[in-house]
Amino acid sequence: YKNCVAIADRLLARRDELVDLYQELDAQLKSDPMALHMVFDSILLTAALWSPEENEKARVERDQLEAINQQIAVTADKLAELLDKRSNLNDTTGFHCETHCGVCETLDAAASSNCLYESWVKDRFQQLYYRFDLKYWPTHSEFLSELARDADEAEICPSNQVTAAATTGSRASLKDYLRALETHVELNNCPGLANLSSIFSLSDSSIASLVNCVLDLDPDDMKDSAYVKRFRQGERERKKQAQCNSSPSSFDL
Repeated sequence: YKNCVAIADRLLARRDELVDLYQELDAQLKSDPMALHMVFDSILLTAALWSPEENEKARVERDQLEAINQQIAVTADKLAELLDKRSNLNDTTGFHCETHCGVCETLDAAASSNCLYESWVKDRFQQLYYRFDLKYWPTHSEFLSELARDADEAEICPSNQVTAAATTGSRASLKDYLRALETHVELNNCPGLANLSSIFSLSDSSIASLVNCVLDLDPDDMKDSAYVKRFRQGERERKKQAQCNSSPSSFDL
C-alpha cells in the first residue's frame, strides 16, 4: 500500500521521537525478526487502513449501506405492487402486454449474455422450468417482496474484527485507531510464537509517541501518556461491562 510507504518514511524521519518505543520492542521481543515484522505490519496497516479519517469514512459507508437497504426495501415493495396491478390488468381487461410470465423466464433472459450460463446451466435449467408450470414458482411480485423483506431486515455487520473495533464508539475519534491497533496486534500471530499481545506490552508514553508519528498529528493535537492511560482504563472498564452484560444471570439458568 502506498500509504504504508509514506507512514514508514514518517517513522524513519521521526525516529528520534520513537527511541523509547524501539527500546521496548527490542527488550521484549529479543530482536526476533518475525515478531518485529508482525509488530510493524500491525503498526503500518492499522495506520493506513484504520486511521481516524478511514474510520470516519467507514461510519459514513455503514450509514450509506443502511440507507440503501431501506431504499431497496421501499422500491422493491412498490415494484411488487405495480407488477401485481399489471398482472391483474392482463387477466381482467381486453388488453395484455407481452412481458415475461415468471421469474424463470426472466432469469433465463437476464442470463443470456452470460457465456457460463449459456454453456453449462441453460439447458438443464430450461428442462426444469419447462417441466413445472408457473404455479410451482414464485411470482415476480413474490420474488420482489422477498427482496424487500431481506433488505429491510438486513443487519449491517463489520467485515472483520479490526473494523468492528474501530467503529465501536458512537462517534469517530482517535480512540477508534487505538482500538484498531490493539485488535490488529491481538490478531497478528507469529508462526512458532505466542500471540503478539501476550509477549509484549508497550508503555503509555511509547504508544503516545507512536500515535503522534504514524498519524502525523498536528502539534496542538498530539497525545501524551496520560491520554493513552485514560484510554486503556476506559477500555478495561468497557470490556468488563460488556462481559457482565453477556454473562447469564440466575434467571437465565
